[in-house]
Amino acid sequence: MFRVFIYVFLFISFLDASIIKKVEVFESTDRSLSVEDIKESKKFKRTKLPFIRASSNIFFLRVTFDKSKLDDELYSVELDTEFNNISVEKDIKYLDIYKNKVLDQSLDSFTETIYIKLNNIDDYVNFNIFVSESNDYAFKQILLSKFFGVAYGIVFAAFLYYIAFFIFNREKTYIYYALTQLSMLGILLFLSYREIENDRFYMDIIFFSFYLFSNLFTKSFLNTKVNTPIIDKILTYSIFLYTLDMLSGWIFNFYFMADMMPLSTLLIVYLIAGYVVYNQGYKPALFYLISWSIMVFSFLFIEFQFYFTTQELFIKPNYIIHVIAPLESLILAFALSYKMKILEEEKLQQQEFLTHQSKLASMGEMIGNIAHQWRQPLTHLSYIMMNLKTAFERDKLTSEYFDKKSIEAKNQLEFMSHTIDDFRDFFKVSKEKELFSLKIAIDEVINLLSASLNSYEIEVKFTYEKDIEIKSLRGELLQVIFNILNNAKDEFIRKDTSNPIINIHLYKEKKNIFIEISDNAGGIKNEILQKVFEPYFTTKDKGLGIGLYMSKMIIEKNIAGKLDVSNIEEGALFSIKIPNK
Repeated sequence: MFRVFIYVFLFISFLDASIIKKVEVFESTDRSLSVEDIKESKKFKRTKLPFIRASSNIFFLRVTFDKSKLDDELYSVELDTEFNNISVEKDIKYLDIYKNKVLDQSLDSFTETIYIKLNNIDDYVNFNIFVSESNDYAFKQILLSKFFGVAYGIVFAAFLYYIAFFIFNREKTYIYYALTQLSMLGILLFLSYREIENDRFYMDIIFFSFYLFSNLFTKSFLNTKVNTPIIDKILTYSIFLYTLDMLSGWIFNFYFMADMMPLSTLLIVYLIAGYVVYNQGYKPALFYLISWSIMVFSFLFIEFQFYFTTQELFIKPNYIIHVIAPLESLILAFALSYKMKILEEEKLQQQEFLTHQSKLASMGEMIGNIAHQWRQPLTHLSYIMMNLKTAFERDKLTSEYFDKKSIEAKNQLEFMSHTIDDFRDFFKVSKEKELFSLKIAIDEVINLLSASLNSYEIEVKFTYEKDIEIKSLRGELLQVIFNILNNAKDEFIRKDTSNPIINIHLYKEKKNIFIEISDNAGGIKNEILQKVFEPYFTTKDKGLGIGLYMSKMIIEKNIAGKLDVSNIEEGALFSIKIPNK
C-alpha cells in the first residue's frame, strides 16, 4: 500500500512538470485589488512553483497549462497552500477557499489559464499546484483519509482510556494527560478541516488548551513542585504569560509571544524538566523525555522550513503533525504505564510498612496485656517467697510446708507460661484458612484482655444466639477484634467513663455473619467519624493511627468482608460483616 502511495505521488509530480506551461506572479501592497483589476496588467513576472515568500503583500498568480499534453480524461487541479486564503478566477467566477481547492475539469472544458489571488493572512506564502487524473487524486485522498483516521483514532483512544483511569483512580495525572490528548485531537482536526477565513480565535483556544493541559500534565507527572521547584514556577508563570498574550491578541491584535517566538521554544522547558527529573532517578521520565523530544524537534523542523526554506517544503506540516501526535500518545502511554507500575510497587511497599508497624504496635499492646496478666501471679510468687523466708527465719520451715509453697509457685509459673503461649499463638499470622468456632475465638480475645480490662473495671458482655463455625483467617480476624476492644479500653481511659461496658453480639442473617462491638464511651465526633479508618489518623496522644486502618484492610481485602463504624445512643458501634461461604 505504501509503495502504491509513492508511485501515485511520483506520477503526479511527473504530470505536473509536463502540463504546467508557465507561472507568473504579480505582487501588490493594495489588498483591495481583485483579479479583474490586474488581469490585463503587464507587471506579471515569470516565477516557479512552489511559490514561497515571506512577505505581508498580496500576490496574484497567472497559471497557464499546456492543454495539448492532456488525454481525454477527467482531471483534478489541486491548488495547495498551508496558510493563505485563496481566490480563484475561472470562467469569470470567484471561489474563496482556504487551504486546498480542487477544480475538476474534462479535456473539453479544461481552462488553459487561471488567475489566483493569495490574500496572505499570515505574512508567509507557500503555494503549489498539482494536476492529476481524478481517479488518481481520489485514490490519494482515500489513502490520506485512512492515514489521518488512524491518527485520530489513536489520539482519541488515548483520551478515552485515561479518562477511564482517572474515573477509577482519581489520579490528576490521568485527567491532565487525557485533556492534553483531546486538545491535540482538536489541533489535528483544526489543521485538516478549517475552511473559514478568520479563524485566529479558534486557533488560539485550541493551542492554549493544549499548552495548558500539557503544562499541568508535566507538573503532575514529573512532580516538579518537589523535584524541580524553579522549573515548576516557570511552568506556572508561562501559563499566565500565554493567557496575557492571547488576550493581547484579541484586544490589541498584537501577540507578543505567539508572533515573536516559535512554539517549540515554549516546549523546550518540558525537555529540561524531564532531563532533570530523569537524572534524579525517576525512570518513567525517560519515556516522557523521548515523547516530548519528538514533539519539540518536529515543531523545530516545521518552523525551520518556514523561516529558512526558499524551496518546496520537505514534508507538509499537516503530515508531520499527524505522525508525531499518535506517536507521542503511544510513548506517553508507556510512561504512564511505567508510572502506574511504580505507584503499585510503592503502594505494596507502603502496605508492607504499615503491616510491620501494625505488628509492632500490636506487640506493644501484647506486652502491656502480658504485664497485666502477670501482675497477679507475680504478686502471688512474691508472697510465696516472703512466706518461705519468714518460715525459715522462725525455724518453722518444714518439708510439707516447703512442698506446698513449691506447688503454688509452680502453678503460678505455669499460668505465666500459658499466658505467653496464648499471646504467641494469638499473634501468629497464617494465610491458610481454617475452620473454627467464632464463639471460642471471641472468648479467647476477651480472656487475653481480661486482666487489662479488669484493672480498669471495664465490663465485657458477650451475647450470641448460637455458636457459628466459619472457615477463614482465624488469626487475622482475632487481631481485628483485639484492636477494636483495645481501642474501646483506651477511649474509656481517655474519657474517664463511669461504669464502662463493652457489648459484643454475634449473630447470623441469611448469607452473612455479623460481629457487633459497641461501647458506652460517648461515641466519635461526627467530623472525624469518616476518618477513623484512614492511615495515621488517631485521637490518642501517643497513637500511631494504623490499628483501625489495618483492621479495615484485613476485613475487606483479606477476608472479603466489611468493617463499618457508626454512633449509637451511648457510644460507638463497630460492625464486622463476613460472608458465610
